[in-house]
Amino acid sequence: MLTLYSLRGPSRFSQSDMYSLGVILLELFQPFGTEMERAQVLTGLRSGQIPESLSQRCPVQAKCIQQLTRRNASQRPSAVQLLQSELFQNSGSVNLTLQMKILEQEKEIEELKKQLSLLSQDKGVKDNMKDGGVPV
Repeated sequence: MLTLYSLRGPSRFSQSDMYSLGVILLELFQPFGTEMERAQVLTGLRSGQIPESLSQRCPVQAKCIQQLTRRNASQRPSAVQLLQSELFQNSGSVNLTLQMKILEQEKEIEELKKQLSLLSQDKGVKDNMKDGGVPV
């Protein structure tokens, strides 16, 4: 059975797949505040622009995204080249770093919850006093 893929060959599709992978990686590593911000970053990506904040936070990933989204498809890395790249050579340390970051964020969330609870209690006491009640 002939398919469009078999007629055009794997190389053309694999290079466009590499571009798509670059876009997906960008979306995973770059937080967007709004849909407009996302659209602006993706538009910039077409001309080779990577957000400076991403380059500073995740230099290896930013470099990989830049390579994967090159305008000239023949200059994009293949899947094999990508697997041999710096991105995958230190995946153990990346996992550890991400796990540490998650733990830090979980601690911060717990601290913020405590602060919010204290503020809510304080507000309740003040509201009660306004109504002529006695603080609890």
